[in-house]
Amino acid sequence: MDPKKARRPEEGIAYQMLLQALFALSGIKNFSNWTISNEVTSAGKFDDLVFESDEKCMLLQAKVKSGMTYTKDFMAVSPIKKICEFSIAMYLLSYITFKKSFKITRNSLILCTAATLKVADIMDELPANEYLQQIFGNKILMYKIKNEEEMVEKLLDTVEQFKNNIDDKDSNEEKKQWKRLVIDREDIKSFISSFVVVNIKLKKIKSLIKSKLSELKYEFPISSYEYVKDHVEEWSNLSLNNFVPMTKDYLMFILYGEYNRNFLQKLVNTKIYFKESYQFNSGNIICVQAHDNIAIYLLKILRSIQKSEASSSPIEENTLCLMQEMVNTVHTMKYTMEYKVISDMINTFRCNKIKYLVVSFLSLNEDQALELYKKIYMITREDPSKKVFIIIKENDLQKRETLVKIINDKIYFNSLETDTQQYILSKKISFQGELVTLMNLINNIKNINSDEIEIDECLTKIIFNEDNYSIGSNLQTQSKPEQFYFERSLKANSEVFPETKFFEKINKNILVVTGPPGEGKTTLLKQIVSLKKAKDKIDSKLTWIINVDLKKSKQFFRNAIGKTLSDLLCHNENITPASSYLAQFERKLIESMNKILIIDGLDENCLEDIEKIRNLFVDQNSLQDLNISLVIIGARDYDFILKKLRILDGCELVRFSPFSPRDQSSFLKGYLNKLIPANTEHDIFEKVTNFAPAFKDICSTPLSLQMVSKIIKNKISKGDSIESSLKVFYNVSNLYHFYSYYLGVRKDEFAQDDDIYRLAFDRYIYSLRKLAASNLFSDHLLSLLNVDASFEIGKDALNVGVLKEAHEGYEFVHKTFEEYFAAELIWDCLNKKKLSYEVLLEILNTVFLNNQYVGVSDFFEKILEINQDKDIVSRISMEYNLALTKVNWRRDISLLCFREYICIIKLVFSNYTFFADVLNIESMSGEAPLHISCLYPSLDKYIVKEGLDVNKADENSLTYITCT
Repeated sequence: MDPKKARRPEEGIAYQMLLQALFALSGIKNFSNWTISNEVTSAGKFDDLVFESDEKCMLLQAKVKSGMTYTKDFMAVSPIKKICEFSIAMYLLSYITFKKSFKITRNSLILCTAATLKVADIMDELPANEYLQQIFGNKILMYKIKNEEEMVEKLLDTVEQFKNNIDDKDSNEEKKQWKRLVIDREDIKSFISSFVVVNIKLKKIKSLIKSKLSELKYEFPISSYEYVKDHVEEWSNLSLNNFVPMTKDYLMFILYGEYNRNFLQKLVNTKIYFKESYQFNSGNIICVQAHDNIAIYLLKILRSIQKSEASSSPIEENTLCLMQEMVNTVHTMKYTMEYKVISDMINTFRCNKIKYLVVSFLSLNEDQALELYKKIYMITREDPSKKVFIIIKENDLQKRETLVKIINDKIYFNSLETDTQQYILSKKISFQGELVTLMNLINNIKNINSDEIEIDECLTKIIFNEDNYSIGSNLQTQSKPEQFYFERSLKANSEVFPETKFFEKINKNILVVTGPPGEGKTTLLKQIVSLKKAKDKIDSKLTWIINVDLKKSKQFFRNAIGKTLSDLLCHNENITPASSYLAQFERKLIESMNKILIIDGLDENCLEDIEKIRNLFVDQNSLQDLNISLVIIGARDYDFILKKLRILDGCELVRFSPFSPRDQSSFLKGYLNKLIPANTEHDIFEKVTNFAPAFKDICSTPLSLQMVSKIIKNKISKGDSIESSLKVFYNVSNLYHFYSYYLGVRKDEFAQDDDIYRLAFDRYIYSLRKLAASNLFSDHLLSLLNVDASFEIGKDALNVGVLKEAHEGYEFVHKTFEEYFAAELIWDCLNKKKLSYEVLLEILNTVFLNNQYVGVSDFFEKILEINQDKDIVSRISMEYNLALTKVNWRRDISLLCFREYICIIKLVFSNYTFFADVLNIESMSGEAPLHISCLYPSLDKYIVKEGLDVNKADENSLTYITCT
């Protein structure tokens, strides 16, 4: 085939190039070893597209002319250009001149036109053959010259006339050649067999191209229609000196091109530059042993290509570097390639346009790596101008037969250009929600110079992240300021001081902030964090304040063998373990920075985990080694918790000063002012307690006063005066009753007198009971209570007002609500149906006799106080008698006596045959119920009545008489 190109006609360029794109896309799916050339001189009038493959050779002339084309146009005998545009005679004479140069077969000569044909007298309209359907679609029709003797004679005469009309003085060499040709009937018949007209509009060609693009299934997103069209046009316009045929490899580079371009641009458009680059010596292949932070190595490879003298065109135009997963951020891309992907890329690399190939062998086995390396090596031997970078694992390609340059490179911070270093050091980092520079953080790493820092995955993320990279849990979201904050006084080591003096007055390194439920422990811890952050800002310091997530800790302790305090901190802050190469920078940072640990709600975790957390702090040296200056633990004032913590060296208890009536009054007034400004009175607290005497105990905490305020707000919003709104508290008898009333108010607000909404609210309450139980109880107890351990709650349950969204689902706004609903669920189970012995004993042993569930038992006791149905209590007690008589159980009720759970004791034991024996059994601490109950006269009176031996002495020789 003559490689020279004919002059491109001015008209029909878009039509012609879209046909070239269509043939190429058809070739990739249906033909093998195909090539496409355009404007080939040796193809005569069929020079717009020459398609050659193992299966078929096709030559095409494109005529975009619109309007009608008639028989007379095809039978034209004038050689004048404008007249003979569709002349069969012209195409036949052209065919005779080149037919020996190509493998012309039936329907090989294609005239494509957008014109409407009126040629029924000389052509038949037929279904297209297989090859044309593969290109133009199954519905395409073709026009064939009638293969009749009369038509052969007519065409023979037409050709002769056309030849005779060529002027002897015509300077056109092609026409001179035509005039000399001798044409016979066999030539006419051969042409009729080979020639076909396809009528197709420009719009249809576009549609076919888009359809074929959408049908392609590759590991990467295929380039868009516009990208393919533009790059086929670019290929079609290549100069004579640079022209290469379109091949599968070339087309694959176009199909991958948009993805490849975006990938490369995303990397090279960064501001990261290196002092040195990878250099090719005698060979054309460089293997780079990269570590896990592949992005930085890949960028260094691309910078090396950019610096190469041979790299005269933009990198995206001469380099193939595909990665299998394209995402918005460079550092989260998946820098691996499957075997088939690399094979396809190597084949595409044969395209003359591609000078550089970058591939990753990280996911290959040894045999696959060697096989593909050999293919790459052979291509570079055939074309020494091609160069390849291969990212490999350590010890890859050890069995290769040829020498190759292998670079085991570790990229350090000081290998970056000075401007790049300054750019990176000045990058803003979100450190616990606070913006600081990377330099600020590095200055907090002990015994390290920035030049010595290896660029690990963490630093790679910082370098490439367009947004602010985040390190550490966001304390801004964890420590949202309260709607109303009331400053408290604290007491430690017999000294009372305001909370603002916390860091001045505390000199121990383990503090336990303790108090009853709802006292404000969590609020205080948030305030302490704010105080420290404010102080650090003044002192220009950074402190890593770690709020240990106890839910995460449970996951951590499940596999805690060999785990250290450092591991716990990294687990909490989502830092990769030390066993991994990843995130070494973050780990060095967390170990070197001054730290304060906050552990809130320790009493809310299971006892086993409490032991494990406590044991992490037994070794004071571990705190010093990790630069932990202070550990602050928030826990309820339960004796069983405080006993475990007091034994720690350097531990000090911090309690709240009593929340006095004056404090309560100020708090209530201040909180109400936030909810309903200008509607509060100075003595409102006194009025509340006058209306509801029980509130002197119930309203002893900030939490309960917040609930009181919201109830008052609800009543006032309905038009009540404060005076009348306070009367609602008159019948509230205990804490459970108060919580129930509060939820009733929430129900009124939600329902707005609509019964349908009331029913919906009741469903939410039922769901909350199950949620509370699933959060608190073991899977075994849940199964006995018929609660699915994997129960999930819908977002609409937030309408109740006692839930909030958390990082994993939902959690109660306060632990007491969780305990309230769990107690209700147990009461429902006991109250509504007869239970098996196993269920009854599991509730007794796991909940009532377990320190861990004191909060649940507190609410359950209050439920029994206001549910004094003797028949129900008697039935449950009789069931317990049968269960306790027949099955072994923990025969220690000292906890029930210590907490004064007289209603629970009566519920479980009032009908128990051997209750008197239980009353005289000493607990593990050596005390009998007698010596505990003496603190509570009503309980004392009851258990003496039930058979307590008043003369029984404990291990300290104390009797009932000496105790009292």
